[in-house]
Amino acid sequence: MGSLCAHAAAPQDLRAGTDTEVIERLPERVSVTPSSPQAAATAARRWITLSRETADPRYLGRAQAVLSKWWGRIDAPADLMVLQATVEQAQHEFSAARTTLERALQKNPAHVQGWLTLATRERVAARYAAGDVAWRNVARRGAGLDA
Repeated sequence: MGSLCAHAAAPQDLRAGTDTEVIERLPERVSVTPSSPQAAATAARRWITLSRETADPRYLGRAQAVLSKWWGRIDAPADLMVLQATVEQAQHEFSAARTTLERALQKNPAHVQGWLTLATRERVAARYAAGDVAWRNVARRGAGLDA
């Protein structure tokens, strides 16, 4: 049975087939930037979740595409800034993510997800004092969360 499992898990080469053979079905394309911040946030969250579930970074690009109208703007809603920082962090743009989170939290100091993301970012970067400040803000503002 062990050899059967090993054989079943072995990668297989793709063989040339016909022009009509479907090899892979790709999800929908992002064709239009949502017009409202709420629609953009919903779509970006969906792409970020899909990227995490599949470990496929291409979906982060799609999240960035739906946020493009607000990306990097100081007048962007705090929710969209936090989502931008989430994409930046996932793309290993750690300094940019921190800057974006700090701007979002200046705009909306009660944004629990922003504090949670910043707290995690600071802890991973071994910036423990800054992480503790962010965690205290999660605890203070995150009604019902264990911080």
